Amino acid sequence: NGFGKRLAARGDPSEWSGGGVDAPDMERGALTPRGRWELKTGRKKFTAQSLLASPRSPSAGHQARLATSQAQSPPPKWGLHARGRAARMDMGMAGSLEAEAAAGPAAEGESDPALLPRGPRAFYEARSYESQWLLTRMIAFGVVANDCYQKLLDYLEASAYPIPAPVRAYKLDFRWAAAYQNIRFLVLVCVALWAIQIEQEGGPEVLKLVALPRPSAGEGEIVVRNRFSGVNFIDTYFREGVYKAPLPHQLGAEGAGEVVEVGAGVDGFAVGDAVVYLGTQNTYAQYAVASAAKAFKIDPATIPLDIAAAALVQGLTAHTLVTRSYEVKSGDWVLVQAGAGGTGRLIIQMAKAFGANVITTVSNKEKAEVASKAGADHVILYTEESVPESVKKIVPEGVHVVYDGVGKATFDGSMQSLRRLGTMVSFGNASGTVPPVRLLDLSPKNLTILRPQLYGYIVTDEERQRHMGALVELLSQKKLDIHVFKTYDLADVAQAHIDLQGRKTTGKLLIKID
Repeated sequence: NGFGKRLAARGDPSEWSGGGVDAPDMERGALTPRGRWELKTGRKKFTAQSLLASPRSPSAGHQARLATSQAQSPPPKWGLHARGRAARMDMGMAGSLEAEAAAGPAAEGESDPALLPRGPRAFYEARSYESQWLLTRMIAFGVVANDCYQKLLDYLEASAYPIPAPVRAYKLDFRWAAAYQNIRFLVLVCVALWAIQIEQEGGPEVLKLVALPRPSAGEGEIVVRNRFSGVNFIDTYFREGVYKAPLPHQLGAEGAGEVVEVGAGVDGFAVGDAVVYLGTQNTYAQYAVASAAKAFKIDPATIPLDIAAAALVQGLTAHTLVTRSYEVKSGDWVLVQAGAGGTGRLIIQMAKAFGANVITTVSNKEKAEVASKAGADHVILYTEESVPESVKKIVPEGVHVVYDGVGKATFDGSMQSLRRLGTMVSFGNASGTVPPVRLLDLSPKNLTILRPQLYGYIVTDEERQRHMGALVELLSQKKLDIHVFKTYDLADVAQAHIDLQGRKTTGKLLIKID
């Protein structure tokens, strides 16, 4: 009808029933028997945080009025108008979205879409009278037809904001008792981000897609609109509780995307810069806060965002292992357990670049081909032959160093493959944590053993810049072959963890974040 046409055209609010009312003043709405809106003001304000809380139930007064109304008239046919309805609809929670409109006129240039974060929040933050009034009106009364809701989503997608599937699939409920749920959902669209969170430790089933408030940059920080996040074994360690973190918490150690906010005291970054960064278990999300000291600007034309995200944690791990845990030299013999995996392939490539002889282990012939292409000189199928015996056939005295990211299942064989004065670098727990080691077991061959962690090697700014700079340089010069095995949607992270821990992969796993 005419009301709907004006809504779709985003017409002058003064033409609508109820008159033109600024969004911040729309505290209560009531529908009279003539089907006309009556607006009342109130003192209570509802912030985005309160709307993100659990929906409240209708009050006893509301239920009584509804029962009286239903006894006096037949059920309404809700649409853009509610006609002939002797009912009262007390919303009581419209409010202003975080009172943003009350903040006054936008700063110069703020309404420029290129300078705003993408999505519905930008649509609202533009603070134009028309868009603000329209969106708040839609949220406040929950009587917008679903086709108009879809038009809003189409408008946002046309503004280069990809609408998540849960948002696109949502259907507005026009019953008055569901109005709060409509508001809560639409506020989520406006001010929230989609992220993966766990509320308890366990298997892949504990990974949940949730809506959370979008973060802001603090001093020394930037906010990144993530496009890709890498999947790493350390994510599974946090999920399972091997590494402890307060619950609930997010996951993700690396991400790549564009800067959308720069905090105080940050130099060298600007809104729109493409970056790759180390996260704090927070990159499985549309937006994430990152320390500016742990971010690195990249040129997407040289290093695409997916390659940057795929290479960061595993690339830094490989680089610190071959330069710090044991400094690989020309002529060394190196054993890499699980050489077809993401980190294993990079260790092989870097060790070969330093002139080493590389032996690696894999589970099948397909993975053997992957490891050979990465540069391995010898490939052992550990499912068909003894690793220590096969190593001794290749180099009787044993290898100088073993890089073992598998853990419990391969530890003993790795130790037996070392020569006198050899170094055992155990850097992962893919098959489980390694049992306690007797120090006396190291004595017969005077072995050295380490259990390093990447973040222990990149504590200072100098260390981070040295290793990240070296990695970016190798990527820019195309000296590293980054193999992305599979890319998953954010909602499919659980399957990514299943595949990773099932050792079904031959390269890096990525999450594509819309």
